[in-house]
Amino acid sequence: MTSLRESPPRLSAPSRATVLLLAVLLAALAAGAPPSALSPVDNQVREIRERPLLAHTVSGLQVNSGLPLYEFLLSRPDITAALARAVGAAGYRVSPDGEDGYRGEDGKGAKGHFMLVERGEGRRVYFARGTYDKPLLPTIAGRIVLVLEYKTNGPADPRVENRVQGFVRIDTPIVGTLARIGRPLVKRAMDKKVRHLFDKIARLLDASSADPSEALRRLAEDGPRSPQDLETLRQLLEAERSRRAAASS
Repeated sequence: MTSLRESPPRLSAPSRATVLLLAVLLAALAAGAPPSALSPVDNQVREIRERPLLAHTVSGLQVNSGLPLYEFLLSRPDITAALARAVGAAGYRVSPDGEDGYRGEDGKGAKGHFMLVERGEGRRVYFARGTYDKPLLPTIAGRIVLVLEYKTNGPADPRVENRVQGFVRIDTPIVGTLARIGRPLVKRAMDKKVRHLFDKIARLLDASSADPSEALRRLAEDGPRSPQDLETLRQLLEAERSRRAAASS
C-alpha cells in the first residue's frame, strides 16, 4: 500500500522540459515560432492524430461559467491571456498571427504558434507547434493536436464540463525517446498540468466576474484593446456576475 507521504517519482531534466512544453501547448497559449513548413497543416493534424508519440485524455474538468462568456474567451485567447495577467491568474502572452492563428510565450522558455483548425458546437480542435529553450538543455521542438469538448448540463447546473484530448509528437529525437520510455510518468504530469490550467481558468473567471469594472480597468492598463472588444467583454462579465448572484440567492 502506497503511503500518502511518499514522494512522487521524479522526472529527468529533459523529461521535465518535455512536460513543460506539452503543458504550454495543451493550454493553447504557447506561440511565437513560425507556422510549420514541414507539410500542410491538415496533413500534420491527420498524421499526429493517427500516429502520436503520446495520446492522453483528461475528463471531468469543470469551470463555473455561463456559456457565452466561456465561448468568447475560447475564441479570443489573446484577450483571455491579457485578462489572466490583469487579474493575476497567469502570465502568458498571446497575440494574433493570421486568420485563426496566434503566437506568444509563457515567459519560462516555451513559445510557439497555434491555430484553430476545427470548430463545432461544444468542440474546438487546435494545432500547435512550439519550442522550449532552457540553459544546459537542447532546444525541444514539438507538435500537438488538442481536442477540446465542452458542454453544460442546463440552467440547474452552472458549470461547463470539459474533456481534453492531446495527441503529441516530439520532433527532438533524444527527448522523444525519453518521453516514450517514460510515457506513464509524462502522461501523469500532463494530467496534472491540464488540471492546473483549468484551475487558473476558474480563478480568472472568479476574479473578473466578481468585479468586472476593476478587471477591465486592469486589462486596459495592460495594453491597448479595441473599444468593441472591451464593451463585449464588459457585457459578458456583467451578465456572468448577475448569473452567479441569481444562482446563489
